[in-house]
Amino acid sequence: MSSSNRGRKREKKRKQNRQRSRGGGTHARLERAELGDLFGSESDAESRLEEIAARIATFATPYNTFDLLALLRLRFETALAADPTAVGHDSAAALELGALVLTARGIQIGLEAQPDSTDLKEALDSIDAAINEAMAAGATLALTATHQDSSDARELGFGSVLREIFVRNPSYPHMVDDTLTDLFDEPTIEDLCRSAIGCTVRQIRQVFAAMRELYREVWQSRATAWAEIAEAGVSNATIASDVPQHVPDHLRRMADDKSAYPRMTTADIASRSTLSTETAQTVLDLFTTPLTDRAPGEVAVDFFRGKSPLRTQPVLRAPDGTYAVPHDTLFVHSIRERIETALKQDNTAWSAYQKHRGDYLERASIELLTPHLPGHTLHAAFDYFVPDNENQEKSAPKQYTKKVEGDGLIVIDDIAIIIEAKAVALRQHSRTGRSGPLWQDLRRMVTIAAEQGDRMRERILQDGGLRLIDGSWLDLSGIREVHTVAATLDDLSGIATTTHQLVNAGLLTEANIPWIVSLHDLRVISELVDRPAELILYLRRRTDPELTKRIQSADELDYFMYFLEGRLYAEPDPDVLQREIPALGTPSAEQRRRYREQRKTVEFFEPLTDEIDTWYQGKLSGRPDADNKPQMHSDPRLLALVDDITARREAGWLALTTTLLSGDRQTQISFGIMSDALAEKTREDGLSHRIVCPGGSRRDDSFVLVWMNVVPGTESDTAHDGLINFVTAKKHQLQVSQGFGMLFEASTGTLSATVYDNRPPGTDHGLDALANDLNLMDVLTMHRLRRTGRRPKPTPRKTKRR
Repeated sequence: MSSSNRGRKREKKRKQNRQRSRGGGTHARLERAELGDLFGSESDAESRLEEIAARIATFATPYNTFDLLALLRLRFETALAADPTAVGHDSAAALELGALVLTARGIQIGLEAQPDSTDLKEALDSIDAAINEAMAAGATLALTATHQDSSDARELGFGSVLREIFVRNPSYPHMVDDTLTDLFDEPTIEDLCRSAIGCTVRQIRQVFAAMRELYREVWQSRATAWAEIAEAGVSNATIASDVPQHVPDHLRRMADDKSAYPRMTTADIASRSTLSTETAQTVLDLFTTPLTDRAPGEVAVDFFRGKSPLRTQPVLRAPDGTYAVPHDTLFVHSIRERIETALKQDNTAWSAYQKHRGDYLERASIELLTPHLPGHTLHAAFDYFVPDNENQEKSAPKQYTKKVEGDGLIVIDDIAIIIEAKAVALRQHSRTGRSGPLWQDLRRMVTIAAEQGDRMRERILQDGGLRLIDGSWLDLSGIREVHTVAATLDDLSGIATTTHQLVNAGLLTEANIPWIVSLHDLRVISELVDRPAELILYLRRRTDPELTKRIQSADELDYFMYFLEGRLYAEPDPDVLQREIPALGTPSAEQRRRYREQRKTVEFFEPLTDEIDTWYQGKLSGRPDADNKPQMHSDPRLLALVDDITARREAGWLALTTTLLSGDRQTQISFGIMSDALAEKTREDGLSHRIVCPGGSRRDDSFVLVWMNVVPGTESDTAHDGLINFVTAKKHQLQVSQGFGMLFEASTGTLSATVYDNRPPGTDHGLDALANDLNLMDVLTMHRLRRTGRRPKPTPRKTKRR
């Protein structure tokens, strides 16, 4: 598919009310002001919900509760199969709300529902409409639940409640299934589960699979029967003599079983799952929601406070001992939380599982990152020393006495990636948006991870290494760039993605922003990344303080998709740029205007994961289409250069390729043709030429890029030495942090060598002399020539970090 066709297709889908198939739903981006305008106060919203819930109960009174649930589910699944984009984001949540309201007074036996009944259809239409009305009216309670908190606390609590209300599958189910296998199918953990709760997770999944199969078989059989009856043109009352025998057979079977809901007994489930009846019953008891007699309105209000028992116990039981499930979406996602809750009742089992869970998250996170970092060095689960007090801060590392643990450290080129794995889960109270419990959990998951990452980062950059527990010294003096990845098992959509609110709330500091990512989102991104530079550039963008203020999304994968499109960008502060890198010149009035305008608004990303969904559907169906894989939008010639530099893996290759990709679209096109521009200039005059491009947004990421060609007859070593001297002198003159040089053959445009200088900028009389010997243009002259538009050599405009 061409890029233009893809763009038109994406734009069309953005205009639709889409759902995210990986999750059966995503956050609605609800504007808080609009909610208040629509529904008024908290008490008004509660009263309206109670009235709607009472109407739903009235419409349902004549009918069997399980029949109504099955038919509502059938409507949802039929609409989803016909057009996945036409079903609202909250459809699975609406089914769940309907189930809670319909079962508030217990399971009603009522009349057996005939699917072709006109009265029943009218009742279902009324219930369906009322549920949708309740979803709209109840959404405002997500805000009013946190109205007493501070503004940032309210933002985070609001995101937590929205996630609990609307997100039913926060991750692709096949990934959740793989994680369950890794966490619970290990023999020791299986023994713990069997001892503590009477079954294993493997057996739980067998029961759920059996219930899913039984449900679908019954509906498929009935669909076939109705199709054959319609084709034969007969009714229940009249059977013509020439009708095939299988048609009346179907009619008799349907007459014997008039209920709309597929009945599933413990024996049925045990037989299909090949488990004993006792084991199947244990699983069903563990995941069945106990029903109590409550007012339907009370249940509805609780749902919009983030309280739904079906989230962890998605099975319902009728008085006759048969079972029902409102929708399959909850199955695989309910298992880990429910099992962990049960294991907590046994201290020995819980302690062993916690260690296993933490080790797994550390290992899995590392395994997802390292394949993209060729030639890396890995340090996993290691202990090292840090200062124990202020006096030790001023002493040598050998005097440090406080022992701490590092989950993971990946070193590649002059870049270090710190991994902090936090396997703890959000508690139920936190999921309802209550600031106290939510703050405690976020401190355990986010703040501590950031502090531990910053602790290691300080030792690397200040001490040049780490003193390990065995007394040995891990030399990291060459590291210039450090990132922290805070990996979680829980999906924190709508919470961890609102980084700026975490900073304002004091849970993070602007100087120390880690990339907070769930294991499953990390897996998706790992499977989409094509180049090492893409991963490093994304780390830079997601932890950029300016970007966290400028752009917000409830979904990590939306951030990544916008990154691939080249739209994950925030204008740097031009005054910081001038103060830290004066050699780049005085900011223009236009730069200052753009920055001021940017600070006035916050851009909310719309969902943009359809391409990922389509790609995974192909992979899972066994028909992967490489053209469907989301990829970075960049100039093909520049990507070819990046791939060439990556394959050579000379010193500074990762920082160089990341910097080349950091430019905006226009800059990337310019970078892609630089070698051709040099070659053309050389063909005109037979001389060697250079192109110089400085850039950056602050001192830490400032750079100068130099392209130079080698004319025929010049020794390669001579040209290489000349490029080294020029890059070194130019970097020193501009006082930027990194100097990159690329040497090309003038006749072919082929890259022959790269140069890298990452020495910290500062005073150096020797380099002053080198710059003088090379007769480099002084900074003031460069600025004057830029202002007048005169250039002594081809030089592209200053790079924008995009």
